Amino acid sequence: MEYEIRFTGGERSTACFPWDDPKIIAAYGELEKSHPSSDALELLGDHLLGFLEDTRWPRYEAKIEGALKEGRPVDLTIRTDASELYYLPWELLKLSFNNKQIAELPECLVRCEWLPTPGMQKISPKGRILFACSAAGGGVPFQEHLKAIQEVCQEAKLDFDPERDVLRNMTREKLADALADTEHPVTVLHLLCHGALTDRKAYGLVLSPEDSHDEPDRLDPEDLRRLLPGRANALRLVTLCACQSGDAGVPAHILGSIARVFHRVGVPAVIASRLPFSCKGSVTLVKELYADLLMGSRNLRTAISLARRKLMLDPGARDWAALQFYGREEDEVGLRPFDPPDDSSGPAPRSELVLICHQALSQVRQTPGHIDAPQLTENRRVQGVSIDQTQALGKNRRSNLTQQVQRLAKPGGELLSVFSKPGVELLYYGFPLVPFAVLAGYLAKATQHVHVIEYDREKGRFAWHEAPGRSYPALEVEGRAQGTGKALQIRLSISSEVKSSDCETVLLAHCIRADLHFKVARPDFGIVRSAEQAQAYRLLLRKKINECMREMGDFESIHVFAAVPVSIAFLLGQVLSATNLPRSYVYNFNAKAVPKPGYEWRLGLDEAFRNKKPFVHIFKSP
Repeated sequence: MEYEIRFTGGERSTACFPWDDPKIIAAYGELEKSHPSSDALELLGDHLLGFLEDTRWPRYEAKIEGALKEGRPVDLTIRTDASELYYLPWELLKLSFNNKQIAELPECLVRCEWLPTPGMQKISPKGRILFACSAAGGGVPFQEHLKAIQEVCQEAKLDFDPERDVLRNMTREKLADALADTEHPVTVLHLLCHGALTDRKAYGLVLSPEDSHDEPDRLDPEDLRRLLPGRANALRLVTLCACQSGDAGVPAHILGSIARVFHRVGVPAVIASRLPFSCKGSVTLVKELYADLLMGSRNLRTAISLARRKLMLDPGARDWAALQFYGREEDEVGLRPFDPPDDSSGPAPRSELVLICHQALSQVRQTPGHIDAPQLTENRRVQGVSIDQTQALGKNRRSNLTQQVQRLAKPGGELLSVFSKPGVELLYYGFPLVPFAVLAGYLAKATQHVHVIEYDREKGRFAWHEAPGRSYPALEVEGRAQGTGKALQIRLSISSEVKSSDCETVLLAHCIRADLHFKVARPDFGIVRSAEQAQAYRLLLRKKINECMREMGDFESIHVFAAVPVSIAFLLGQVLSATNLPRSYVYNFNAKAVPKPGYEWRLGLDEAFRNKKPFVHIFKSP
């Protein structure tokens, strides 16, 4: 599979990883064993190096070599919107200058970073470790872990009370209650249990059932995400001693991993295993990790490196290659979970908020302010960026389409520059053409979390109705197999009904293999009224599209006919940017077309992103 790498300043390069190579598949099968062969580890390390050779990696290798000569630590951060790349064991990456794997380096931290995470509520940590354990999936080294934690806490003079700080026979409810304890907030969650595939084919945690007579409870990543909101605010480190709690199983699984869930809700540091993890290895980890964090360097960069090197001493075992770490690249404080936080008074400063105003259909008269989005704008600097295409497109919107698409997708241009700006949050709004809003979301991908806000016709402003628990129309899905073609047709009827008869005028029925119709009961303007609703629709779109791809497969293209508000169009673009999807096309409907309303042109998202003409196809009038 080919990937495109974008660098600061707009430079791009491509890299291919041979996922379907039989040797790669066999090597991954070998990693599932308790004692995988050295040949498999070497093969994967060589392929990872080959994957990066056509990128800027040689420059970074030179920096790594220089750091080693000077005795400086090495940090390698994996940040991507292609979820399957977290599945790769980057710790095995070969270094061409010394033929070692990067995990062998002293003071080396391989860090995974997903989306920017929300700011954590500052609760003064009291150094509390919560040891949560379940043996529902089989025997676990509970006593060995407990002894190691007790001994290091006693020596470091850190308060650890087995009656209060040990959670035996862990259930969902017990875990949720313990994390919600504001009187004794949990700083470090040390979790010991088995990992296993759930009914949804994602790796989850095997917990004790509420009723001891029931089967063990399998907590998948999505269930964990629902359990955590509001309960993880005090956590600074989560250590998951559970097999395959990191990115394991099917690459780019829609649910992600247990580790990634903790990372995305804002836990600064998460340690997990992307492979089977031995009982002996887990005991070594707990001893080395907490000894160094409490009495040694007090820094996860060093502690993980020391634990990994200790694990390498076990002949035949590969636990050292299993460790995966999630954290944010610039968060040095997050690497010191037992250090007290700053005692600075007043609210913590927040990152800058950039408002992206996108105009094409008409001019925007009102900018969202504090009264419209108080949670977004409070205690932060706000800056605006305007992308105005109204004059360029004019009344004849087809004449300058190609030029205006290039304007949006231009490397280093106004839109991509703001999307690549580090350390900011973004809010997208306005009155663009639907295909242009979808393209904007496609270009943003998932490298930045972009907020959206919708125009409220009653107020005449961009604002959400943020009342918690507010009901909204359900987005229903109808799917049907249609023929033997290679196209997936997607219809979205939210603002108005998308009729299949209109679609057939530009996409012939024999080309379609399946039709997915997302619709509300009574399509109308102003349907989407909250951020919660918009995100719920986005998740449903992603889920159903992925299900269709898995169940029917072999699609060569996706064709989107969408009557949706701007917020949903943008979020749809982010969904379509997933690397596991084929090329996508979005069709533009003109209700004022002469002699009759209809679809006038379509936009190829992948072609526009890669600047491969023609990315705009204008249909001939009937």
